[in-house]
Amino acid sequence: MILLTRLQGALAAQEVQSVLARCQRLVLRSDQPIAPSGLTDPQLHVFGPDCTDIATTDGTTYHFASGPEYHVSDPAGAATATLTRQPGRPRT
Repeated sequence: MILLTRLQGALAAQEVQSVLARCQRLVLRSDQPIAPSGLTDPQLHVFGPDCTDIATTDGTTYHFASGPEYHVSDPAGAATATLTRQPGRPRT
């Protein structure tokens, strides 16, 4: 959450809106081997000028749903690169 919050701050400094989201998984009963109930990994939903994207992290790298990855040591660089690359998915 902290690393995505840093990326969110870097995006906000460039006037890009984003929302940090985390879901709660509830497993009532299952005969299948699935993940137990609990919090899911957080996601940062980015609303750029020409596209939307979703960022996650493994603690080392920011992973964007559209493909690119950036090291977490430079959230400002990741924010800039995200804004200057080709749009991932068009906004609806």
